[in-house]
Amino acid sequence: IFFAGGDVDLYGYVLGDPVNLIDPDGLTAQCPARPPVGDSDFTAYHGIAWFFHCGFQGFHENRTPEPDNPTAECFYDDNDNLVDENHEYSGCRGTPNQYASGTYDHIFNDSGGIVANGLEAFVESRNHNIDSFMQGISTKPKPTIDNFVRGTSYNDISRVFTGYPF
Repeated sequence: IFFAGGDVDLYGYVLGDPVNLIDPDGLTAQCPARPPVGDSDFTAYHGIAWFFHCGFQGFHENRTPEPDNPTAECFYDDNDNLVDENHEYSGCRGTPNQYASGTYDHIFNDSGGIVANGLEAFVESRNHNIDSFMQGISTKPKPTIDNFVRGTSYNDISRVFTGYPF
């Protein structure tokens, strides 16, 4: 469709990689830079996002996927930034789906499915869980001896002396 698609980047439809990615008709949607809330071309992700996608907000392109014309699957972090290959948690990004989610073909035959991408996404999601937990600990104020005198919990006392929660 060349320039009729409204983009001057003729390789944008394959994310700048025409050797490894295909879209013969130039119709596969790309993920918008911001969450497509209210956009009828996308629907909310209906899977368990915390398991494979770091719990981020997700969207599917609103049409039936096909092996030669996959649908976009897009995820956005807590700051509404698109999770892509350059994101800190790139393993949690969405992948083009060739088959409908939850089907045998999506699980086993889809280049964007669970067998092809699930392990990386699962591990990255666990890394995100750990990082979020550790960040939550580091942002809590550390107890002081003054607090100890006023009577704090055993966990607070242990942090006073060791710097780590027990």
